[in-house]
Amino acid sequence: MRAVRYHEHGDESVLTLETVDRPEPGPGEALVGIEAASVNPIDTYVREGNVRPPSGLPHVGGSDLAGVVESVGEGVTAVEPGDRVFATG
Repeated sequence: MRAVRYHEHGDESVLTLETVDRPEPGPGEALVGIEAASVNPIDTYVREGNVRPPSGLPHVGGSDLAGVVESVGEGVTAVEPGDRVFATG
């Protein structure tokens, strides 16, 4: 799987396109194959270091997306593989 990540804070030059392991959804999570995503001002603030990334560095920015559920973790009942979904913030 490919992801645009950064390992340090800074301007757009810290962004790198990398191959990363495909995540497995944990309990209460869904894995979504992203078909569209956006970058919002908060993503810039996090990249610049003005807001702490929730999971630390390296970080994949962006939280607005649309796509198709590929798999679900334990306890997920609201969506199932094949469902079209969107997420914000």
